[in-house]
Amino acid sequence: NKEAALMEQKYLKLDGMPFDVEVSAVSFLYENQKGALVFFRDITARKQVENAFLAEKKFTESIVNSMPGIFYCFDDQLHFKSWNKNFELVSGYSAQEISKMTPLDFFTSEDRQLIEEKVKKVFTKGKASVEVDFVSKDGSRTPHFFTGFLVAIENKNHLVGVGVDIARRKQ
Repeated sequence: NKEAALMEQKYLKLDGMPFDVEVSAVSFLYENQKGALVFFRDITARKQVENAFLAEKKFTESIVNSMPGIFYCFDDQLHFKSWNKNFELVSGYSAQEISKMTPLDFFTSEDRQLIEEKVKKVFTKGKASVEVDFVSKDGSRTPHFFTGFLVAIENKNHLVGVGVDIARRKQ
């Protein structure tokens, strides 16, 4: 009968410097005697990489969320992978709602064919742009300039782009 436990702890080296340790223990029963094996592994390098990754992720998210326009990323099946907070504000949809939608859902039926053509162009030629009305949840339409660029993420093609409100320029 084995029971395993795993945890991470900080320890101090002899010089007083902290380091991260993964402690794993396995209990066992051998000839009616209970015992435990405890293993210690220095995971300082792994934690440094994790912390650097989290810092980079936070930095990237802050850039994307500080954009004045809307940011979006979706795959070739038109499944949204990410978007910024402004996308939610402008569209009026919650993150949960957007996650179940496609990019085509934000345009009138007259404009969807044009949007489909531009999306296909991104996935075949690498980039495209278009001026078209963005339709919010409440039905309001706002002219936007949309961009799309082809980006490979985890060996799969994605469209990454921004939409900028051009209502003032149109007036």
